[in-house]
Amino acid sequence: MRKVQMWTALIILFIVQNMVMATEVAGKELYYELHKTAKFRLFVPENVTFIRGVICVSDYHAGTHIYGSKLGYRKLAKSIRFAILKYYLGEVHEMYKKERYNDMISALEYFAAKTGYDELKYSKLVLTGLSYAGRQACVFAMYNPSRCIAIIVIHGAFRKKYGGLLAVNNAVCNIPGIFPIAQFDNITKDSSYHQVIKARKKGALWGAYIDPASRHPVVRNQQLNILWLKAVVNKRLPGHIPSNKDFPLYNIQKENGWLASLEYKSAGGKFAVTKAEIYPYKKYPYSKVQAQWLPSREVAESWLERNQGAIIKKTGLMKKKN
Repeated sequence: MRKVQMWTALIILFIVQNMVMATEVAGKELYYELHKTAKFRLFVPENVTFIRGVICVSDYHAGTHIYGSKLGYRKLAKSIRFAILKYYLGEVHEMYKKERYNDMISALEYFAAKTGYDELKYSKLVLTGLSYAGRQACVFAMYNPSRCIAIIVIHGAFRKKYGGLLAVNNAVCNIPGIFPIAQFDNITKDSSYHQVIKARKKGALWGAYIDPASRHPVVRNQQLNILWLKAVVNKRLPGHIPSNKDFPLYNIQKENGWLASLEYKSAGGKFAVTKAEIYPYKKYPYSKVQAQWLPSREVAESWLERNQGAIIKKTGLMKKKN
């Protein structure tokens, strides 16, 4: 009897979970293989009649999880009327080949013709990915800056051999970015943080934070990234988006954002926050070029809360300035 009850409960749980999942991910998917090193899958949420932009995620490491509904990106896409594109553009040694990224543009043109969403030909893009895939997002931005709304580089692996040029590339620095760093990461160490600081010195609207209790290959809580992205999209996209021609993105006025001070200790690939503070841009008391830039107060407060999970001591180190 108990076994019957247990299996009944499991079946009900499975049905409920799938009902919730279906509510979140309802939409249509299309697949396109241009060649063996260019494969694409597009998701368009249900009831989206006009695609305002596309979230692009590399099919590398956690790409499938980001593309799916578990982490909240499909729910976000539906709320802001975006599509999601998962792409495969070859292995690491092909990462800097410009033709790989031209293939992505070709795929968007293919999907425009196939679906009737003509606006996909000119859609502006958000690029995201984990580790190497995050660096791949930056490379696309380097080659196609006018198409890029923002970059989200999750646990980015910016080793000198591949990543050194990205933080000093003007095209990439002109695109807003957020860089979560896994707290227990023995692969990237603190390279993402230093990339952000290099870019901030050039005026990049970038920010990093320590992702508490996370490891390099694992993507979990994306709440802050999603909140950050919604704020940036609202500031970058015009109210009216044409379907049959290219259009410019808005530049964000840095003074309308917030600045955050982040200090941490690093040993053996483990990070511990020692200080985290947020301020309105004009009230920031320290060097602005050393600060993390954030697009709004709501995002700044979420940033503060997220870093708090990785702090060493909680006495006097976490401050919020009005």
